[in-house]
Formats: sequence, C-alpha cells, structure tokens
Amino acid sequence: MDELIARFVPQFVALARTRMAKVNSWLARRDQAEKKATLRELHSLKGDAGMLDLAEVASLAKDCEKKVERLHADSTDAEIEYVVAALRQLDHLIEGLEATRSSKPNAP
Repeated sequence: MDELIARFVPQFVALARTRMAKVNSWLARRDQAEKKATLRELHSLKGDAGMLDLAEVASLAKDCEKKVERLHADSTDAEIEYVVAALRQLDHLIEGLEATRSSKPNAP
C-alpha cells in the first residue's frame, strides 16, 4: 500500500502547489468575494492529504483553513501575518514531500 501511495505523492505535490499558489494569490489581495474559493482550495488540499495518509499536511491544511476563515476585510496586520506564517509552513511541508521523494534511490 505504501508503494501505491508513493506513486501518487508527485501528483499530490503538483496539485498542492497549484492550490497554494491560488491561496497565496488571494491572500495578497484578500478579496472577500474570492474567500470561499480559497477555503475550498484548502479544504480540498486537506482531503487529498488525508487520502494519502499525509497526516501532518492534512492537519496543517485544516489549521490554515480555519485561520483564513477567521480573516475579515478589516483584519489587522498581525492577524494576516499569523495566517501567512501558517501558509509558509504548509508550503514548506509540501516542498519537503518532493525533496524526500527525490532523495530516495528508486524515486522516478
């Protein structure tokens, strides 16, 4: 089963990067009209990670989803930076998956 999951990790990483780019783009603008779409991206990322048993990624995606949900148009800079830090950590975890896979001797 681990081998099967490992085959899907590269696809997960590619899709996760796309999702995170959309989330980060939204965060730069904080357009409230696009907030639901951003929350869907994080929710989908959480679900995808859960299916692949990437518990740490799923948990952090869930945490980011909650943090974004609490952001409002009048959020303070400190609140926004709190969300940015969580999203950076999520990006780092996702990139770590790719680095781990690439460092294995039989990685495609």
